Amino acid sequence: IARPVWQRWWFIGGTILLAGLAVFALDRYRVHKTHQVEKALIQSKESEIRFRTLADTASDAILTIDADSNIIFVNEAIEKVFGYTAQELIGKQMSILMPERMRDGHNSGMTRYLQTNQKNINWEGVSLPGLHKDGHEIPLEVSFGEFEREGKRYFTGIARDVSERKRAEEALQKAREEKIKELQRVRTRIATDLHDD
Repeated sequence: IARPVWQRWWFIGGTILLAGLAVFALDRYRVHKTHQVEKALIQSKESEIRFRTLADTASDAILTIDADSNIIFVNEAIEKVFGYTAQELIGKQMSILMPERMRDGHNSGMTRYLQTNQKNINWEGVSLPGLHKDGHEIPLEVSFGEFEREGKRYFTGIARDVSERKRAEEALQKAREEKIKELQRVRTRIATDLHDD
């Protein structure tokens, strides 16, 4: 009597071979996925290093806040613009960097945006006053961006101190006004001389 198929040498050998191939394929798949994860992790670290280098060498102040307006990241230029060190700002409310009269508007605008996703100001560049650590106001040009990580919303702002530009504009305006006054004096003198002649 012939043995059943599952007891024959070729069936047992084929089953062992198939099981071995399946284990080998699963191991290769696991190794491939491990390499992909390691590569993604290396790229992520490189990306973070590039971002940190860019943020730390930027001359503009860069800060990131969460949806509750708590500061979670600032670059080194924040001290040059606002006078605060990074350690003084991390964990604090962003309203510390704005004049008192602007705080309620920021809070209500943030709440409205989180509920409706509708912006009430231009995020690509807006002139706003900032508040220096010593209490004086700073003219700023600010642009904003938003990103999401692990289901939470974050906002990044880049603030440029435009005090020098404002002073230059005021000096230019003053020079124009003086030039116009000088031209007016010359015209008056010429008219007087012509009249006297």
